[in-house]
Amino acid sequence: GVFAPLAFLFLYLGYLQQGKELKISNEAFNKQCEELKNSVEQQSKLVSFQQQEIQAKYFAAKPFLEINHVRYSFEVEGGNTILIDGVPEFQEPEEVLRLIFEIKNLGEVAKHITVTDSNKMIQLDSTYEIKKDGTVTIVCYVDVDYVEELIEQRAVEFYLVVKYSDIYGSKYRDLLVVKFFEYDGHEDAQVNVRIVKRDYK
Repeated sequence: GVFAPLAFLFLYLGYLQQGKELKISNEAFNKQCEELKNSVEQQSKLVSFQQQEIQAKYFAAKPFLEINHVRYSFEVEGGNTILIDGVPEFQEPEEVLRLIFEIKNLGEVAKHITVTDSNKMIQLDSTYEIKKDGTVTIVCYVDVDYVEELIEQRAVEFYLVVKYSDIYGSKYRDLLVVKFFEYDGHEDAQVNVRIVKRDYK
């Protein structure tokens, strides 16, 4: 009837109003999405920056070891009587070969340092801590198998592992090669110890 055009007009106006509200809603949604994207990017940058700070902190705490003043000595040990379970027992004298060198720490504090024969897996020496610019003397008894090879071949090569950690507990592992050479069959030889590989865990 008479009100039909008016009803269509209100219906059309309502449609336009809904369209405007939908447009506003879409714009608000897009704005929220953009803000969320920016927030995620800022968080990612912050996390990346924090990771870089942590890495820099750990890097600044790294120890750095070097080997100095390598020497050796042939010594006779034993040849005396000791008590074993209250019974005197004579120890036959034996000649031993001792390897001596210094570890200097050019980096930050190194803790829980151990020196191990990489082949025999025997701990040869240890020390609790080497401070920055500090030095410790390491004394190792050379395994009898290496001594026999040195006597027979006039040279021998073997490996030691130096394990240690920094103040944050990060672990390090340096591989050392030990070379005895030009042995004269008595007590004179050349010896060299150097770091050939550094690992970080």
